[in-house]
Amino acid sequence: NDSTETHVVWETTRGLSEIASALLYRGRIHLLKDGCMWTILDPRTGERLLDRERIGIGGQAVASPVAANGHIYVVNEPGCFAVLKAGDSLNIVSTSKLGESVRSNPAIAGDTLYVRGADHLWAFRNSAASKLP
Repeated sequence: NDSTETHVVWETTRGLSEIASALLYRGRIHLLKDGCMWTILDPRTGERLLDRERIGIGGQAVASPVAANGHIYVVNEPGCFAVLKAGDSLNIVSTSKLGESVRSNPAIAGDTLYVRGADHLWAFRNSAASKLP
């Protein structure tokens, strides 16, 4: 039996991530498309709260975004990094360049964010900030 008509609440094809995994965080689905375009969906209705807005770091989105402490961390293949404030709009807190390729997902452990580049393992921590979950 095809349960599509009775079990699918909504579906979408626009703004989907090509490689990076979608992120469900604080009641929103966040999608990172190549060119580092950001889409935010309401998971209950599929409503687009933000549709393919450019983060401003460009590049291929290989690594999946991660989130903690009200922020979403995005890094692209050329090694450009962005911190977004979680919410219903695009709020870029900061951007930076690591200077080397990044093809793996960032990881969070304790109060440290780890990013594996082509030549280095980067560890970011704000000692004055509260611990990441």
